[in-house]
Amino acid sequence: MRKFLVGLLAVVVAAFLFAGSATPEVSWTGSAWFNLTIDEKGIDVDGGADVSVTWAPYSFSEGAAPVTASFGLSWGGGATFYGISFDGQLVNIDYSTGKLVLDKYFYVGNAQDYVAVSFDAVPFLTIYYADLPIGAVTTVSTDVAWDDAAGSATPVTNTETSYVYSETNIDSEDNAMDDTYFDDFVAVKFTYDMDTMSLKVFGAYYDTDFTDATDYEFGGAVYVTGAGALEGFSAEAAFANLAGNAGTAYGVYATYAFSMTMEPLTVSITPEFKYSENLASMAFANTSDVYYPMVSDGKYVGAAVSLGVNITPIDLTISANPQYDLEKSEFSSDADVNAVVSVDPVSVNADFYISDVMDAANTWDLYATVSAGLDPVSVSAAFRTVAGGDYAYNASVSYTIENGLTATAFYGSLYGDADYDGKADIHAPDKAQWYLKVSYSTSF
Repeated sequence: MRKFLVGLLAVVVAAFLFAGSATPEVSWTGSAWFNLTIDEKGIDVDGGADVSVTWAPYSFSEGAAPVTASFGLSWGGGATFYGISFDGQLVNIDYSTGKLVLDKYFYVGNAQDYVAVSFDAVPFLTIYYADLPIGAVTTVSTDVAWDDAAGSATPVTNTETSYVYSETNIDSEDNAMDDTYFDDFVAVKFTYDMDTMSLKVFGAYYDTDFTDATDYEFGGAVYVTGAGALEGFSAEAAFANLAGNAGTAYGVYATYAFSMTMEPLTVSITPEFKYSENLASMAFANTSDVYYPMVSDGKYVGAAVSLGVNITPIDLTISANPQYDLEKSEFSSDADVNAVVSVDPVSVNADFYISDVMDAANTWDLYATVSAGLDPVSVSAAFRTVAGGDYAYNASVSYTIENGLTATAFYGSLYGDADYDGKADIHAPDKAQWYLKVSYSTSF
């Protein structure tokens, strides 16, 4: 089916190649950089460039439907084709390479490519078809990596999985990658806007087994966002008939956010309700990409509460997220106090966070930073300590040599962010790192 849609797009595009004279329009964006780094491990040089190019060979004024192709160029990596789109008077077709992300429940990260089709007569409806793997090939290799604890390079075993996507080229009856008709992902999106709310609905049917096509799953998600008199209200519901007779996944989540400001005070309260079961078990639920909304299960009522006080030069925010677990009949809450003091050219930010107020003595975290800048020099320092007594710090100095070219010196045991909490990680004093770096970057 996907191959039919791609073929249809190719035919449509070819037809318009003879519909009028070409008036090419080319645009591009990108970035380039290099680093020269000296640290306790040695000297390293690295750099790169990425360029994204959009080519639109036809304009509306020619009387022909526009066709747009996009591709990228990377340093040492050659060219990458991103996709091609056709915007006609009856139908719109977009073909894109890479993963298909509809929402957090349908995050199809291992899709090779996909086609999206919509019709001008029904602009609220879009159909998606993504190509999923029908098999996997595992490759094991050995590399070396620096081990801070051992103070030397140690061998590391790398395991890489590559997927097989072609359904029509698997001919052997004994091959585990069976030539079945449907090994992919198909979905429909419906959107509708009203005066008091907007509605978005997804429905999907897909294969979950990447070696054969015996485990299918179907599911759906509904999003409601308030507008006008319902401004601040949002709700979502999702369900799935899990593959492999694993049962049913379902859930609902609703919030209503409102705030009130009376200078210098701002109060925000967002009550919330969640009741879900097995949603994180959906085949394409996002449970790993921390940079995108993730799926988790829970049964609770709660609220996000914050009080802000702004009296120049101090900006103080106190917040908490109390919850009552409906399944465990337990209360929990975190708490956070954040203060920012800015007196040009110095800025100080201090954050005191307690992840569990019921056990505050063992769950607190203090993180503070200070920075100052007088062109072309800027300095910064940070300190973090947590319950139990562990602590770390760092300091850095940067000098802007000229536009885009910067020299930086760093020392400290506070670096990295392995847990993605937005705070540098604490390391033991004997794991402190230092480096001198000259960097250049530009964008266009």
